[in-house]
Amino acid sequence: MNAPGVFHARASGRETLRPPPAKPQAGRRAAGCIILVLSGFLSVNAPANAIEGWITRPEEDFVAPAHVGAVTCVTVDETGRILSAGEDGFLVIWDGAAMAAQERFQLGQCPVEKIAARPGRNEVAVYEDDGIDFHRVSVWNYVEKERRFTLPVTNPVLYCGYTARGNYLVLGFSGGVALFDGETGEQRGEKLGTYPVTLAVSSRTERTLQTYSPSGILDYWDLDSFTLSLSLSVPANLQTPLVFGRYRFLAGQDSGRLFVVDAVSGRTFFETEAIPGSILCRANDEDASFSRVSPVRGEDVQAGSVRREDFTVSSGGAAWRGETFVSMDSGLSAAAVFSAGLSNADADHAKNFLYGSDDGRLALAVEGRDSADFFRFENQRALLDAAIAEDGVMALIDGNDCGAFIPADFAGIEALDSITLFSANSTNRVTAGDRNTFLFWRYGDEAAFTGLDHIFPFVKTGDGAPIFPAPADAEAGAADEYVIADSGLPLRSAALAGGSVLFTDVSGGISVFSLEDSRRVFSYTSPLSLDAIFHGGRGILVARNAEAGRIAAPFLIIDTVSGETLPLAYPALAAFMLYKNRQGSVYCAVLKTSGRDIKTEVIRLNAQNPEASQTIFGYNGEDSDFSFIEYGASSGGGEFVESFASTIGGGNAVIVSNGGAAAGEKREVGRGPEFPKKLLPWNGGFAALGQDGTVSWYDGVSGKLLAMLRLYETEWLLSTAAGTTKRGALTK
Repeated sequence: MNAPGVFHARASGRETLRPPPAKPQAGRRAAGCIILVLSGFLSVNAPANAIEGWITRPEEDFVAPAHVGAVTCVTVDETGRILSAGEDGFLVIWDGAAMAAQERFQLGQCPVEKIAARPGRNEVAVYEDDGIDFHRVSVWNYVEKERRFTLPVTNPVLYCGYTARGNYLVLGFSGGVALFDGETGEQRGEKLGTYPVTLAVSSRTERTLQTYSPSGILDYWDLDSFTLSLSLSVPANLQTPLVFGRYRFLAGQDSGRLFVVDAVSGRTFFETEAIPGSILCRANDEDASFSRVSPVRGEDVQAGSVRREDFTVSSGGAAWRGETFVSMDSGLSAAAVFSAGLSNADADHAKNFLYGSDDGRLALAVEGRDSADFFRFENQRALLDAAIAEDGVMALIDGNDCGAFIPADFAGIEALDSITLFSANSTNRVTAGDRNTFLFWRYGDEAAFTGLDHIFPFVKTGDGAPIFPAPADAEAGAADEYVIADSGLPLRSAALAGGSVLFTDVSGGISVFSLEDSRRVFSYTSPLSLDAIFHGGRGILVARNAEAGRIAAPFLIIDTVSGETLPLAYPALAAFMLYKNRQGSVYCAVLKTSGRDIKTEVIRLNAQNPEASQTIFGYNGEDSDFSFIEYGASSGGGEFVESFASTIGGGNAVIVSNGGAAAGEKREVGRGPEFPKKLLPWNGGFAALGQDGTVSWYDGVSGKLLAMLRLYETEWLLSTAAGTTKRGALTK
């Protein structure tokens, strides 16, 4: 049985349910993902509190992690802060003076394709795209770490940027360009034009807007009247176009040539050979020059470097000023250039070239130098899974084949000098049982895709001691763990209670094994099974995909002694998440139809009368990959209230009160640097396992963020809201 109140999608039948919102994990980013936005069915109040300063700078020498995966875009704000976004959905703020990552903050679940800094504000607009059909533009205050607003876009965004003073946010689409109020997000006027727009730049007074279309059109729009004032014919299909030299010049390249165009007349006065995969960038609107940076590939002696070519432009033409090869040990994925004084620049106004790499790092190359210096960052360990029992939390660490047992209360961590790691034998799931025991197992689909041999589950206590002697035929090295000889098929879910273990495999096989001698004591096959838990003295409750089997019973009770089965009819397409708390109440997640739409609900199941089951909360959409916990928290009057927290919808955690004066109230909890992927109950509140490995503790009533734990290569760092920090060693 799981620890009290732990609800999570334990490999909940993704191959048989409709595709859930994919949540890319560290080091294994999905090619596409779908975010289901919280709607009125699960409305929330304003965030309890944004991420606070103690989180981002707990010590003077703190260095944040870099991106996981490629840097997709990089920019610099007016104060000189360097901002990058990546395919991991995170924003990283880099300290140029210290040449180090300063903060890392998750914006969403999908890759960020475009980023634009708003002039005069600590705000950025970002465009997220899953590569399939999810598109979102949102504006963030990156100092307060708060989302200002989100624009409801339904089509791909070809351009995202601000006008010169930041009064308008400009988005280019395949059918024109739209302007939105920079402060409120309200659209101003109708779309301008009917053709694709990949560049939109305003004059300094914001009275004129220049737009470029790959159709070969450069238009001038009067923003006082929102009318077209001039249209020029220019080269078509220009990639990474840019306007520079006080809006006088347009540069871009198609598949064969690089063009420089007079933006007043439309005349092309310079062209040269294009370089595939190159990026055009310029320092500012005033400077009548630009640079082209490109990765050097093939057999060239400079292979593995970045080639930078500099061009100077005047009304009479353009001059190529030469090229510089900059050493890089990774691929180029993004670039920007700006003029500012950094600690390693030769002059305050030297041009500083920023290169984003395809492995998540950022490098700086000062004009005139042939080498790039990478910014410093921490390698934060990602956590695969975690479970909580009476005495603490067991966490599985990604990429290191190890686990760690830590106190359930962060106050207990403050008293530690070190945290000990142990081998986890390639498992990627952990399930808590009673007597402070933990079951380690591997989710089957992942094992199949990675080609690993079957990993047998095993049981440990929090201190690493076995609770039963290992079988005589156990594999070598298993002396301190109890190996369970399961069915050998890839596993979908697991439960641990007393001296028994319950598995559901990918074929729908349900098996119970005795921990005393690793003997299978019961088996049953239901191809529609998605999850199973122990129920009653000798029963098993099974959650099933009723839609696939065209049956009206998404639940099934099996008597493990007689073999008798009892289907439980309930109006749902599928049930895919089960949990029984200490009081005997059973909760589960179900998919239902609502007209033509799908709803995801969490219910308290009434096994005697399923139709009388209570809906705890719901979500307008399908999400079969979320976490949900039940916990008790004291209300303002001292009343003990049954409460719930969930990550449903793919974003931040939401608290749902189920009793007392605040019954039915829903509110978003304080933001950490990452969205949580799993929640665990903790002493009247809850802890959250972040998607990239941070463990955070929250107050169960207010939702305030209380403490955060990060694991690095050789040490751990605990930060608390009280302003204290503690570092310790990771040992084996």
